[in-house]
Amino acid sequence: MSELTDEQIEERIRDSFENFDKDGSGTLNARELADALRLTGLNPTDKEVAEILKKQDKNRDGLLSYDEYREIVGPQLLLFEEKNQALEDAFEVYDKNGDGRLTKNEFRSMLCDKGEEPLTDEDINELMTQLDKDGDGTVSLKEFKALLSSY
Repeated sequence: MSELTDEQIEERIRDSFENFDKDGSGTLNARELADALRLTGLNPTDKEVAEILKKQDKNRDGLLSYDEYREIVGPQLLLFEEKNQALEDAFEVYDKNGDGRLTKNEFRSMLCDKGEEPLTDEDINELMTQLDKDGDGTVSLKEFKALLSSY
């Protein structure tokens, strides 16, 4: 996994801010902040968003400026990106043909590589069925991330 430069970090935080600043005001309201926090893997209640906004809103205008946003979301965004990169790296180890999908054999290799009891074909088929949301008989990177992001 490669380290991000300070410039890349700042760019990603800025891009995130601009993406959630739906009205282009240069600030985020409570709804926009909630959406941004969810992107980083958090799931705050409306009350929690209000508390965060109250605590971080230095000028008390009820909105978050970019600098205020960066203080709270920046670290969360970086953790999210690091976790995302780790999942991609793990996926690539088992995606032997590099097509972005794990075949049944690649999936079996991943599951049995940890020295656990070998899984039966029935076990593998059941897991594949649960994970293979698009029904193509493979596990895509997106499907893999959805599984492991829940842990």
